[in-house]
Amino acid sequence: MAHRSLLSTVLLSLLLLPLSLALKFDLAAHTGHNSKYERCIRNFVGKDTLVLVTAIVDGQKGDGQMVNMHIKDAVGNEYGRPKDIVGETRMAFTSHADAAFDVCFENQLTTREAVMNPSRHIELDIDIGADARDWSAIQAQEKLKPVETELRRIEELVSEIVTEMDYLRTREQKLRDTNESTNERVKWFAFGTMGMLVGLGAWQVVYLRAYFRLLTSEMVDVFLGLTRKKFHLHKDLLCDRSDYFKAAFQGDFQEATTIELYLPDDDDAAFELFVNWLLRHQPQTTENARRTFKLSSLTRTLWEINDRASPEPQY
Repeated sequence: MAHRSLLSTVLLSLLLLPLSLALKFDLAAHTGHNSKYERCIRNFVGKDTLVLVTAIVDGQKGDGQMVNMHIKDAVGNEYGRPKDIVGETRMAFTSHADAAFDVCFENQLTTREAVMNPSRHIELDIDIGADARDWSAIQAQEKLKPVETELRRIEELVSEIVTEMDYLRTREQKLRDTNESTNERVKWFAFGTMGMLVGLGAWQVVYLRAYFRLLTSEMVDVFLGLTRKKFHLHKDLLCDRSDYFKAAFQGDFQEATTIELYLPDDDDAAFELFVNWLLRHQPQTTENARRTFKLSSLTRTLWEINDRASPEPQY
């Protein structure tokens, strides 16, 4: 049991040890400032968290190359712009928001002399939270034992983990609320769309029933012009669209009995436009009507047919 407890303690200590794995890369030089030549490394950090950026750049000043570093976050906060860095450079800052931050490097040529494959080797290390603190200085300042210092570091690491879990829980709750709100809006939008479609369908059924009821009514004959051109039409449809024909076929006139109406002074081409409007809701003229009559004349004749004040009996 004692060996097992000791083994568990050693494994836990190894898991809690900080992993200091630096990122290494070569950065080619270029002339002038251009953001597309920047090499950026992104990481996420919580608000009010200590961050330590350590960059080790080889070379020396005056060799025709100048490496500039730029630290910024995704919400527009600037944390530093050191220029012409060589050797080890450290920058510590406290984050202002829960956001991702970028550490960008740019290598500019400062000489006009030809240089074969100019580049700088960069080694970057980013420590966040408890790992960014100088525990050696804390131990010396507070006169702590090594075990006490390690326990302090582990305590801060656990506190950071708890804070991260709280942040993830809050973020998950916000996402869940957004999901439920979107689901509720989509549900009511679907109900509204269904109601609109049902109402539109009901209106179409009522309209079509009334329209086809007009098409199943008694037929009447209307004779136009001196040639007595005959139009065989539905009585109810004709009376529903024109007060003149309603008075003629449903009033106390002879046409109501004979179911025939003779209009010698009206033009058959104009009346054909009127009939097409009755059946198709848009005037359609024949080629003969287009060649013979002008639009103004047809419109005037249509107006006279549709809006006569009172019918004249034909005997």
